[in-house]
Amino acid sequence: MLKAIQFNTIAVSTAFDEFNRIITYFLKTYIPQHTVCIKPKDPSFVTPFIKYLLRKRNLAMRRQQLDKASALTEKINQLIANQRKTMLSKATSSNTKQLWSMIKKTDNWGKKHSTPVGSYSANDLNTHFSKIATDVDYCKDKIFSELDQHIHSNSAVAAVEADYSADYIAVCLYNIRKTSSGPDGIPYWILKDCASLLSEVIAALINFSINTGCVPTAWKHSLVTPVPKTQPVASVADFRPISVTPIFSRITERLVTRDYFIPYIPRDCLLDQYAYKITGSTTSMLISLTDTVGRLLESNQYVRCIMIDFSKAFDTVNHDILLSKLKVFPIPVNIIKWIMSFLTNRSQSTKANGVCSQAIYITRSIVQGSAIGPYAFITYVSDYKALGHSNRTFKYADDFTLLVPENTDVSAESEIAHITSWSQSNKLNINFNKCKELIFHRPSPKHEISIFTLSCIERVGSAKLLGVFVDRALSFHEHVEHIAKTCNQRFYLLQQMRKQGLNAECLKILFHSIVLSKIFYALSAWGGYISVENESRLNKVLRKAKRYGYTDSVLTLSKLLEQSDEQLFSRVVCSNHCLFHLLEKDKSLFHMSLRPRGHSFDLPRYQYNLTRKSFIYRNLYSNK
Repeated sequence: MLKAIQFNTIAVSTAFDEFNRIITYFLKTYIPQHTVCIKPKDPSFVTPFIKYLLRKRNLAMRRQQLDKASALTEKINQLIANQRKTMLSKATSSNTKQLWSMIKKTDNWGKKHSTPVGSYSANDLNTHFSKIATDVDYCKDKIFSELDQHIHSNSAVAAVEADYSADYIAVCLYNIRKTSSGPDGIPYWILKDCASLLSEVIAALINFSINTGCVPTAWKHSLVTPVPKTQPVASVADFRPISVTPIFSRITERLVTRDYFIPYIPRDCLLDQYAYKITGSTTSMLISLTDTVGRLLESNQYVRCIMIDFSKAFDTVNHDILLSKLKVFPIPVNIIKWIMSFLTNRSQSTKANGVCSQAIYITRSIVQGSAIGPYAFITYVSDYKALGHSNRTFKYADDFTLLVPENTDVSAESEIAHITSWSQSNKLNINFNKCKELIFHRPSPKHEISIFTLSCIERVGSAKLLGVFVDRALSFHEHVEHIAKTCNQRFYLLQQMRKQGLNAECLKILFHSIVLSKIFYALSAWGGYISVENESRLNKVLRKAKRYGYTDSVLTLSKLLEQSDEQLFSRVVCSNHCLFHLLEKDKSLFHMSLRPRGHSFDLPRYQYNLTRKSFIYRNLYSNK
């Protein structure tokens, strides 16, 4: 009898669950859809049926039907939980594009905020951007007069003839990636799909433009997108103007830059510049900076590190001054003429809230977002050098970092006066409120050294430089803390993805993309300096990844650092790398009878272990 009752109980329970399933399906299928409206702000797990139940729950609450409202709340929570569990169940590791598309739709990942232009109209923003990019002393006739004099001078380099074939341009058009259409409204897919039909006409147009040094007027109009620099936005000054030029213009800019502009700039002129170069990167600059600091501390008790910040540097480039600097380099005259034609007589409109402003002419800037703009800027600032022979300058685009050791022939005050004078003569503005000074000390100083502070620059104990927190002891403790905190936050994100049905293989891809990449960023620059405690802190994070199943093997920071060093050092030993100048060929003959080395470079002597920890020393001695 007991078994019969138990059987009947199970049967009734099963029937009740089946009844609930049928009712749920009926409600989902036959509820009038026009009564439920899903808005863009609604979470992705809210379905029309769930929203319908939410309305019923709210109605029951208003009618004081608390029992009914409580039952509906429980039902809604169960539906939401089931919906969230299946949100990412269809994602596969073989289709990463679909994977990222699905992940970005989840609310855990965070939605991309639209540009918060707020109450600012398109015309207001365009007026603000145009005012910055306008020079009151601009004289177009003077620029073209100087250009004409240079063309007919003996120092001018003969023009080069562009002869791009239709087949080559067809390949360029076919390889166009998905990109925004410019102000002319021509979408990229038309050029991509019709490459063979349009290539002959476009090739003739590009060749004619480069050979004559004349840019069509239609290519000189830009559509500006205001991108917020800070959140929240307090004023129009918190927006950065990113210009979108026509696709035809972008193709020609890349060809001019790659084939006729950069090859004619001597390598020595850009030796201290680490941006917009084939081998240049933030990691390379940080390695060069830390290596130089270590070498200077071998013979100095301290090194002053001054970080210079320019205000609106890209938007305030003076065209007349740029022309005078381009004439110094052996650039063909038609290329100089093309660059100046591209920059002069330009106009721009700003698009905000779906409205496009009126066009306004601008008379300076190198057009942020253009292909030729970054290279024009590094040429513009290439003539700045430190005054002192022992002082060093490091540039990453408009970020300047100056090192002044204790024993120097030119003081830090004189260097600041020099860069201030240089910026004024080049019509660039230094924002002293954002400039910082760090004092690197020799390891374990015997006594405290009193150093006079600079009147206009704040002295700090640590500062963020190119995404890495650098402190005066080069311990990178704050950077490790930041990495550990960020990784733990992203572990929580991965846990939420797992609860939403994301499989193990996709979670491993996400782990490498959002966690491991955070540790790998500039690892060769700072990884050798951290203490045993900080290394253990990051190893704990990596062990947690193995425990959670995000990686198959146990990773350690030492293994990651060894992998990063090996990959980078194999590229540095090539003579065209921007860090190659830190190496010196070994001219000694005594090592010929010794065991073979892993390289042919000299092993520099060092006194302090801090110097030995730098990337260059670390790899030279480990591969000896």
